[in-house]
Order: sequence, then C-alpha cells, then structure tokens
Amino acid sequence: MKWEWIGLGMCVIYGVLTIAACLVQMKEKKIPLSSSIILGLIGASIIGLSFFYRTFFGMATLISCFIAIHFLAMLNGFHMYGKINIKHHIIRLIAGACILILLFYL
Repeated sequence: MKWEWIGLGMCVIYGVLTIAACLVQMKEKKIPLSSSIILGLIGASIIGLSFFYRTFFGMATLISCFIAIHFLAMLNGFHMYGKINIKHHIIRLIAGACILILLFYL
C-alpha cells in the first residue's frame, strides 16, 4: 500500500513538472502555442487520472498520457533543437515506468 502512495506522489509531481514546463515554454515561445497547450492538458490529465488508476479507464488513459507526452516531447525537442535528446527521453521513460510499476505492480 505504501508503494501506491509513492507512485501517486510521483505521478502528481510528474504532472506538476509537465505543467511547469508548459508554462515556461509558453512564456519563452520556443514551441508552437498549440503544443504547449496540449502539453499542459496532458500534465493536468496525469494529475487527475492518478487518482483513478485502479479503474481500467484510468489505467489505460494514464498509460496513453505517458505515451502521448513522450511523443510530444520528441516533437518539441526536434522543433527547438533540430534533434531528439535521447538522454532526456530515457530519463522520461524510466520515470514513467517507475510510476506505472509502483501504481500497478507493487
């Protein structure tokens, strides 16, 4: 049970950091506004869905949000730097996998 709480905490932190990144990118105008808005909505969805992870809909949507955020981060990285930062995505993948493992398997 304590692992679930750690997973929930990590999920909320991940969502908050995603929203913070969205706001910074909106301010600096490094990526298209639509991309920033979608990033913020996904971050908010991750926070909201973290409390419904026990339902099939919550679980499936949370996993979909993690996949969407990886895809969007790749597009944003390519837009800003002309390339994809592999280290950034490996760290993001590990963080997402840790959250999912804590929520669903421990």
